[in-house]
Amino acid sequence: IVIVGTSYNGSDTTNVNLVLRGGFNAFNATTGEFLWRTRVSAANEGTSGGSWSTAAADTNLGIIYVGTANATTPPAGKNTDALMAIDYNTGFIVWSKQYTKNDVWSSLYPCGIDYDLGASPNAFTNKKGAVVGAASKEGIYRVFRRDNGHPIWETPLIPAGSS
Repeated sequence: IVIVGTSYNGSDTTNVNLVLRGGFNAFNATTGEFLWRTRVSAANEGTSGGSWSTAAADTNLGIIYVGTANATTPPAGKNTDALMAIDYNTGFIVWSKQYTKNDVWSSLYPCGIDYDLGASPNAFTNKKGAVVGAASKEGIYRVFRRDNGHPIWETPLIPAGSS
């Protein structure tokens, strides 16, 4: 399977009615056949919510972990600014943990927070077992169980308010 993320950067300042939404598309690696598409935001939510980074994968669980971008038009969806776990065989969202709610930022909405997850998630094992972690632009690194998204720990990487 080849999975390709899509994003929209919100740079078109001439049209506030754009319906471009970020997501993930899967293709058969041998034939190129389209297999599935998973959108970060639903049709009734704002634009963007794509991914800027490389996914981490757990081949035992069949899950990829991806960080998502903020919305570029309101309303921000529940999977924006989130770490998402997606079944890579079906595109089903296994779990999603939103770091920052209501984050809308673009050239059309320059007063937003812009706290998306731009760094690639890290899959590793510790005393709690198989975990995945990622940081957001807010400067907080959060770690979750890979199978169910249960929070394990979080730590600030920078002083509060200095992102």
